[in-house]
Amino acid sequence: MVDHMGDPSPHIVDTLFRAIPYCAPPHSPADELWKSCVPALSTIEPQVLTINGDRIVACATTRGGIAEIIFGHRESDNTPVAVRMTRNDKESDVDLPKDRLFRETVFLEERSRDPVKYWPELLDIGENKGRPCNVVEFIPGYGLRQFSLSYPAIASLPQMALAVGIQLAHAVTFYENDGWVVRDLLPANIKIVRPSGDKPFVRLFDANLVQKNGYNITSLGMVYGRLAYTSPERARCEAYDQRADIYGIGCTLYEMLAGRRRYTEYNNMDLLLAVRTGDLPPGIPNIPAELNSLVFRLLAKNPDDRPRTGDEAWRLLRKYYLENHGDDPLTQFIGPAITDP
Repeated sequence: MVDHMGDPSPHIVDTLFRAIPYCAPPHSPADELWKSCVPALSTIEPQVLTINGDRIVACATTRGGIAEIIFGHRESDNTPVAVRMTRNDKESDVDLPKDRLFRETVFLEERSRDPVKYWPELLDIGENKGRPCNVVEFIPGYGLRQFSLSYPAIASLPQMALAVGIQLAHAVTFYENDGWVVRDLLPANIKIVRPSGDKPFVRLFDANLVQKNGYNITSLGMVYGRLAYTSPERARCEAYDQRADIYGIGCTLYEMLAGRRRYTEYNNMDLLLAVRTGDLPPGIPNIPAELNSLVFRLLAKNPDDRPRTGDEAWRLLRKYYLENHGDDPLTQFIGPAITDP
């Protein structure tokens, strides 16, 4: 378990953000910066992709569930980019990757109008050798999981976890009124970066499971997303809305504060049953009872017992933060998410 009794001195938080990579990554994929940003990266020989006439020099790649993600830079202005391209191997449902990529592209285009840029900027859409793709801003920084491993003493502080939760809930407020549900708010899809202008220190970079409110059951009865972070109503193949994403925020807070996932079952069937109907995990030691209650409200099995909207969750987390950690040095980095919309 994580010990929260010894807080680091105030200057450590400032030092932390100075250490987090934020500048444009160099072109060499062997550089440690790329590896800290994308742990599962595989380097490749430099190659050129042409998308709508723009030449992109690709030097590294990784694979997702439906897409190949290629990293490189746009030759015209050296902008570091990530290209999400449908995989060219055989899929059980050939239309699924295209449908998801289309929804992600529409979602990111809408997010470009948000006043706070939690999501990567959509730079282009097109095809490369017949494979649909989109081109987005590359976000350098530590994935939340790598961040927690590199800075466990800071990641486990209540004020740090709350600051992350506040910004996640703030991000939900921008898309929930449009009926979107991300379905994948979890540490693996969250980056910690140095804040700058309209870009906060929490950035989200994977929207391939976004969907309008509704059902997430396919003709084969599959539940998409990582089971350990799937909300109970989704695991039961019931209707869901933005409260499924609020549950994901609760999972992230629990993991940061407790130093482990809330469920530890390794068998997928046992894990699915635990998420659907199992008892909630035990309370988190060494944190105040009020914070425990707040986290477990976000994790409620019944979505009616959770905050109804991202805005409500944001206000609850923000209120607790300001009442208990308002003078913390981290406050200066929370940026626009600490003030009223």
